[in-house]
Amino acid sequence: MSTHARQALISRPLDFWLLGGLSLLTLSLLMIVRQLDLGLLRHPGLWLTVGLYLRVGLEYPHLLATYKLSYSRGREFIRSHWFVMLLAPVALLATGGFIIATLDFNLLPASARAPATWILTGGVHALFLGFGWHRLRQVWGCMSLYSRYDGVRLTTRQRASIHAFLFSMWIFGYLHMISSTLRFDFFGVTVKGIAVPSILLTTAASLFAASGAFFLFENVFVALFKRKRLPSLCFFVPIVALLFWWAALSLEPAFFFFLAPSFHSLQYLAVVWAYERGPTSRELPWPSLAMLAATLLGLFALGYSWETVPSALLPKGSAAIAIAYMVVSLHHYLLDGVIWRTSDPRIKNLLE
Repeated sequence: MSTHARQALISRPLDFWLLGGLSLLTLSLLMIVRQLDLGLLRHPGLWLTVGLYLRVGLEYPHLLATYKLSYSRGREFIRSHWFVMLLAPVALLATGGFIIATLDFNLLPASARAPATWILTGGVHALFLGFGWHRLRQVWGCMSLYSRYDGVRLTTRQRASIHAFLFSMWIFGYLHMISSTLRFDFFGVTVKGIAVPSILLTTAASLFAASGAFFLFENVFVALFKRKRLPSLCFFVPIVALLFWWAALSLEPAFFFFLAPSFHSLQYLAVVWAYERGPTSRELPWPSLAMLAATLLGLFALGYSWETVPSALLPKGSAAIAIAYMVVSLHHYLLDGVIWRTSDPRIKNLLE
């Protein structure tokens, strides 16, 4: 077994593709195919099928990894974060149960349908806001890791520029999404968008452009001409990928809704892989790789069953799948807020 100080999550070439490079290549190929108008992307049910297998193969393992990292830390950790780890899931499940009982099975008075519909719509928008915030935090984490691996100490202005660019990207992306899509389908549930005032959208776009210029100035111009050293491609690729994930909402909407979540999951799983391996890079024995393959196969079978069996049993137009996805995802965002903190010694190890 060989060990050496960590200079990458897995390896630098592989990190580049996992942290965003593969998503950029995929989006580029999709746009080329779209321009050639070969008809491949218009096949009925294509994106529903692609989305199904990517959710089962990547998104669900990344969600399960969060639960493993959270609830395997012992009773003291759970007690100290009781709100997120105990109260929040109970409240989310109770809310989801209320919506399903009202909208799917009519178990509650008709007067409850309007509040249930309002809560469902609000929950989907909370989910969209949450995944934007969740992704920007993950990108910042990846960039922080690689600044350490590159031996580049970020200045206060660099940090401020990255934070401003990520935050403005999140706000503008969310506003653009809900204003450009006034009615959309979320796992079979029709959700209405919000009519965003043009002045608010213009202001968000202006701040986004200004923060982008600030980011480029601090992290490219100043780094190159004053500090004489640019961070590596692995430092830049997560934020460039996130930018194009949001841009795909206009360039290639199918990528935004069906593919980007899985590329986000690849980022997450790369970090989890490094976290689980400990502070040094080690070669894994073949039995460990075989166990990993068997586990992933089992998770795929479980996830595929979850995606296909309920649809055959639930009423047509059921909100149950949407509710389940929403509840797990919102709780996932909350859990990530408590497990990925630099006060945790194992998180510090990733930075060494």
